[in-house]
Amino acid sequence: MDTAPSNPDEAQMNESMTTLVFDGGNTLIADDSRFTGSMADWPEITATEGVHQALEKLAKQYRLVIATNAADSTMQKIQEANRQVGLNGYFDRIFTARDLPALNYFKAIEADLETTPSEMVMVGDSYQNDILGACNAGWRAVWYNPRHLACASLTPLHSAEINHMSHLPSALANMELPTVPQCLLWLRQHDASFNLIQHVQAVAASAYQTALWLRAAGHDIDPVLAHRGGLLHDLGKIKSLRNQSAGLNHGEYAAKLLTEWGFTQLAEIARRHLLFSIANPDTAPITLEQKLVYFCDKIVEGAQIVPLEKRMNKLQQRYAHDKEKIQACLPALQKMQQDLCSAIHMPPHDLIPRLAKTFLEN
Repeated sequence: MDTAPSNPDEAQMNESMTTLVFDGGNTLIADDSRFTGSMADWPEITATEGVHQALEKLAKQYRLVIATNAADSTMQKIQEANRQVGLNGYFDRIFTARDLPALNYFKAIEADLETTPSEMVMVGDSYQNDILGACNAGWRAVWYNPRHLACASLTPLHSAEINHMSHLPSALANMELPTVPQCLLWLRQHDASFNLIQHVQAVAASAYQTALWLRAAGHDIDPVLAHRGGLLHDLGKIKSLRNQSAGLNHGEYAAKLLTEWGFTQLAEIARRHLLFSIANPDTAPITLEQKLVYFCDKIVEGAQIVPLEKRMNKLQQRYAHDKEKIQACLPALQKMQQDLCSAIHMPPHDLIPRLAKTFLEN
């Protein structure tokens, strides 16, 4: 029986989080382009919407600290800014760029707090400074992304992504998704080829970008879940083909593995992504994340974004014995595309070019 690989990422996920490290400007305190210099000296200053609600809950469970790399921030200025917006009572420590070495910023915070990487979670709005720095140090990270920006290479290394600070407590309560390195390790351990890994990365990137568009349009969707579902939807592809006596298609095989490892949401994404599943109410994708991975898998040929009809033609050529069944799925797929585009207020003919453009830009 296949078991979940043992690796540092898995061990990290199973250890408890103890410390939340917050960026200051535009995370705890709203940025305002009208003013420059220290926020404590601005004529107007406000807390980020939803942050009081979040901190009130989180202070009961975690140690909360602030860490900022803003050049004009001092501990005294941060304390004064927090006092003005009613945040002073929540934080145990304040770290600034003046206090810590730039090259070992996150490790210096760990050392000062006497913690391990598995205990630490960074919450910040700057993907480059807050999120990548924390992930590089082995921390988990929550990206506060109110503008629905796409992260570099459309590959979210963070554990969760929120667009409103009031969502932070629920995001922290659902940090069980595997990391990108862990997903790639599982794929390699299950004999994924170079071409297959390129394919799932393209599906994951497409699902992530489309999820951001859906969230920006007001829909309740988890972009990181959609991304990890895209990475792992073909986890069972190679081994299921080599072991057909087990009687499981590759979606069912991936779902079996992911269920055994405790990732039930990812299991359902994998189970429901097969082309013909759309024709059966018992196996058709239900949630937005499931629909996105299903659909994005049908517009990625190899690692390239292509029109839906072109992808279906390629599949009919590749699997000539199922040509009629594949063709019969096309109307339902076209309707899914229409529904997704309607949800993000985008003409259907714009979807593929816009996705392809984001691939070039990221």
